[in-house]
Amino acid sequence: MDQMPIQFPALRINKFHIERFRASQELSCMSQKFFDQGGFKHETYFIDSEGKKFLIENVTKIRRSWHPAYWFAPSPVFIVDVTIGKPTQLTFEEIKTMVIDLVVKNRWYTQGGENKEKFLKAFERIQSLPELIENISFYGKWQG
Repeated sequence: MDQMPIQFPALRINKFHIERFRASQELSCMSQKFFDQGGFKHETYFIDSEGKKFLIENVTKIRRSWHPAYWFAPSPVFIVDVTIGKPTQLTFEEIKTMVIDLVVKNRWYTQGGENKEKFLKAFERIQSLPELIENISFYGKWQG
């Protein structure tokens, strides 16, 4: 994972959630619950800041640890090694549509007290991939 070609920040996307990662070090820490449930095995991929999509092929547990963020402590995590596939290039519009469709379909916009119209208005104004990624911290069902 040290030689990971993903350009950060990046998004991890699957049917459960969309989560932003700012650095490769953040990818090596996975909640024990998410690992045990195998959520990363369900068509999970990264979209990096250059618009490349990387399918997660495998996640290998290296060792147990505790979540480094104090607000999650004492939350058990695994230090993992993530294996990704070869990238495919997506356009900004493809990524934007994918994110909007997933959030709306699952009604994840309600997490921040937003309604569908407010979410759509905010996200339809976004003009670049860096801006899109910056506007996402987490949408979805927490798997940790």
